[in-house]
Formats: sequence, C-alpha cells, structure tokens
Amino acid sequence: MKIIFLLSLIIITIFTQIPFDISFANENQYGIIKGTEVNLRSAPSINSGIVRQLMNKEFVIYYERSKEETKIGKDKDYWYKIKTTDNMQGWVFGKYFYYLDENIIPGKYYHDIIEHYILRTLVNIPKENDNTDNYPTIVFDISFKSLDDKGYIIFNYQSFNKPAHIIMGAATLFYKIENGTPRMVIYTHTINDNNGYFFIDKYIFAISKLSIIIYDITKLGKSFSVIITDKLYREIDNLHLGKWLKKDLVYNDSYIDFDEKTLIATMHLRDEKNKPMRVEKFKFRDGKFEHIK
Repeated sequence: MKIIFLLSLIIITIFTQIPFDISFANENQYGIIKGTEVNLRSAPSINSGIVRQLMNKEFVIYYERSKEETKIGKDKDYWYKIKTTDNMQGWVFGKYFYYLDENIIPGKYYHDIIEHYILRTLVNIPKENDNTDNYPTIVFDISFKSLDDKGYIIFNYQSFNKPAHIIMGAATLFYKIENGTPRMVIYTHTINDNNGYFFIDKYIFAISKLSIIIYDITKLGKSFSVIITDKLYREIDNLHLGKWLKKDLVYNDSYIDFDEKTLIATMHLRDEKNKPMRVEKFKFRDGKFEHIK
C-alpha cells in the first residue's frame, strides 16, 4: 500500500506540471483494442512475428491502414498499424480494433474525451519514428458508453504499470454534451458495470460495490483534483460501507445496492469472516440518505 501511495504522489506531482491549456495538435489518431490476448504483429500478416499481446479495451495510437483487406478464417478486414503507450509498434487485425473516428458521432466525442483527459495524464506520447525507450510503461484500459437519450458519455478508465502489475488509477467520468462538445461533469470512483448509475429528477446516483454517491446536476463545484479543472456537478451526499463495518474492507465480501423505485439503499455487511451478514437500510429523501432504524 505504501508503494502505491508513493507512486500516486509522484504521478500527481508530474501531472501538475502540465498546463491546462496544453495543445495536442498532432497527426495521431486513436483506437481501442477489442478482444482478449490480441496479437500485435510485426507486419500485416498472420504469419509475422508477435511483438506482444494486447489487452481488451487497451488504448493505442493509430498510424495507418493496409491497402487491401485480408481474409482470416471467416473474417475479412484491414490491418491497422498502431503503437501502444509503452512504445510497442506493430499491426493488429481489424476485427480486434475500434478506430475512434473523429468525423462521426459518437466517435468524435470519444476522440475529444481522449484528448481532454487521457492525453493530459500522459507525460509523453510515442511518435511513429521514435524508437527510444523514454516513455512511461503505463497502459490504459478504457471504455465508453453513449447515453443518447440523456446527452451523456460515460467513460471508464483504468491505468496501471504493465511491468510491475501495479494499478495506478481507476475512475468513471461523466461527460455532458453541450453545443457538440463533451464537458466533464462527474469524476468518481469506478462504478458497477450493471446498474451502476441512475438518473432521478435532478440527481445522478453513482453506485459501486462499496458506496453510493449522489450528485445534483443543478449545482456546480470546483473539482478537488489537480488534473481536472472543470466545474463539476456537486456531490451532495454519499454512503460508504467503511463507516458501518467493524473491520477492513479488504477482508470481507460486503456490498451495497440501490432500488431506484423505492429510493432505498441496502448495505449487506459481514463484520467477521464466516459470520452471517447484517443489513442496514437507508431512504433517500430531500437530497440525502436517512438511516432506517
């Protein structure tokens, strides 16, 4: 834990040296790998050497596409020349590559968010013809979800030091599309994949295994983060298992869930290993949770 904390301080120190209005005017385009253990190859051929394996949802830099499509099994697609954020260059088959096309929606929004957030947190971006090793070994696992009916983009990311297998950071970000431009409005911990958020009246409920955070979309506040300088939706209340458990969260399987119809949050708490869970309930009223005794 001490190592992770120290690394976090180092990263924050580096990030604060990057000005908010930094320009990312470059010819690079971006993409996301789709598939587990995808091979990054030295040439656009199934018979070429493997540079390394790519992760599912790994963020990469795109350079060019093969002139012709290749058929591999039942799949026919182009090859894409890419470079990873840890400076590994090669080709990936199109079946496993999602290009962030900035000329179409929602690809344009995804592209803008990459430049607004991910590129602000990278000290260096590998250039196509630069073969030096002076690049961070941080790899980004990212995904997007477009909520067209609400006008939001939900962006999940995780970054970690690949050689050391140390998680550097993870979060969920909500962007509101305003005048065709994404604006960050929520920065929070990683939410649950299923039922991880609810839009109820003027509130957004962000739900993870350990907590529920409520944001009021009519109130704005300054972000605590040194990286993010946007005006974000204000957090007005939260529930966290840490305030109700008797022991360290790491050693139990406690969790929290939320019923959007009754507005009741339920904590399932296991205070000791091999002991039954106890339940605590909370009702959301007038902008805050009240304990149901």
